[in-house]
Amino acid sequence: MFKLFHSGYYVAPKFREKTQERMVEYYEIELYTENYGFTYINGEKFCPKKNDVLISKPGDIRCSEGGFSC
Repeated sequence: MFKLFHSGYYVAPKFREKTQERMVEYYEIELYTENYGFTYINGEKFCPKKNDVLISKPGDIRCSEGGFSC
């Protein structure tokens, strides 16, 4: 059975510096709504574009840089 823990729409400031790394506790599914910003998963840098879907799993190390919305 699938149980949703949290859902929402997030908008990060456009010129934000790289955030502190954090460990993912639950599966995270993000649908990006603009072409801006970067995200890091386990040290690998990604540049998500509008309509990209990013999935991270428990134990992944995440941080982001610049603004984005998802």
